[in-house]
Amino acid sequence: MFEDTTALSPATDPAYAHPYRRLFLASFSILFLELVLIRWVPSYVRMFGYFTNFILMGSLLGAGIGILTHRAARVRLLSFPVLLLVLVGFVLLNQFTFDVPTTDVLFYGAGQTAAERENYWVIPLIFAFLVLVFVPLGRELGRLLAMLPPLRAYGMDIAGSLAGIASFALLAYLSLPPVVWFAVFALVAWPLIAGQQKAFAAFTLAGVLLVVFVAGRSDVWSPYYRVIVTASEDGDGYILSVNNIAHQHAAHYENREGFYFRAYELLGKPAYKNVLIIGAGSGTDVAIALANGAQHVDSTSSAASSTPTIPMTIRASPCTSMTAAPSCATPRANTTSSSSPSPIRWC
Repeated sequence: MFEDTTALSPATDPAYAHPYRRLFLASFSILFLELVLIRWVPSYVRMFGYFTNFILMGSLLGAGIGILTHRAARVRLLSFPVLLLVLVGFVLLNQFTFDVPTTDVLFYGAGQTAAERENYWVIPLIFAFLVLVFVPLGRELGRLLAMLPPLRAYGMDIAGSLAGIASFALLAYLSLPPVVWFAVFALVAWPLIAGQQKAFAAFTLAGVLLVVFVAGRSDVWSPYYRVIVTASEDGDGYILSVNNIAHQHAAHYENREGFYFRAYELLGKPAYKNVLIIGAGSGTDVAIALANGAQHVDSTSSAASSTPTIPMTIRASPCTSMTAAPSCATPRANTTSSSSPSPIRWC
């Protein structure tokens, strides 16, 4: 359960027979895990969505402390898999919606008009856990940098870091879920974190993967955000949340607010045959245009641009309950976005 730092000495451990390869894996693992946590933690603990630099600072501080103390063989730490499991568990147990109770600064989501008090100690505690998680990885990096020629070691360090960044970017681009991120990290970092208690490390890492999988099994992950779709309380449509922030309410167009119908009340009927909508949202304007006789509707969606998974999520829901119900069986409505190479038909 504890890291035996004396056993990890380059002079006694056969794992250091290939130091350059090990250095590459260490640099890869640090940058890859840093990006994983920058994406994953704010998707559950909303306050870190506003203060993502805390995650960056925590990871850099932990890695730096590890590098500076890599010779402190007498100081024993909890093994890395245990620290990671504690961090993951603590994050999931503290999924708060962040509001600041002040008239000067107010963070809020759709539908929120007031701020609620919450436990501010969550930020420093998660920051502390982040630091502790990266200390063992930083120690490993420090040992390797100390035993290799500086220029070659630095070059391998940069190569591993770039590879870690590129690998995570690819996983995010493919909209793969967090369990895949953590699994890739575990596979790459296994030679570094297994230690002398390989069975215990494997069991603990399996626990991390299981917890991450169960927590996000019903979510959809875009290249940028965690997207959650839940049925509205009144049963009329769905609430779409992004990173624990209410983002859109998709409901039948007849039940939406009156201002959506104002243009047709002012212009009268019949409506224009061709309609352009800038900012389609969840499709209410599109549905109303079609219901009022429009023959063709082109629209742009900021939601589709920033989170391309949202249109796919909406299309996967029953058409009879969605905002764009009138357009479900018609090719008359197309929505384009900067992130979509082809038009998206709402529903």
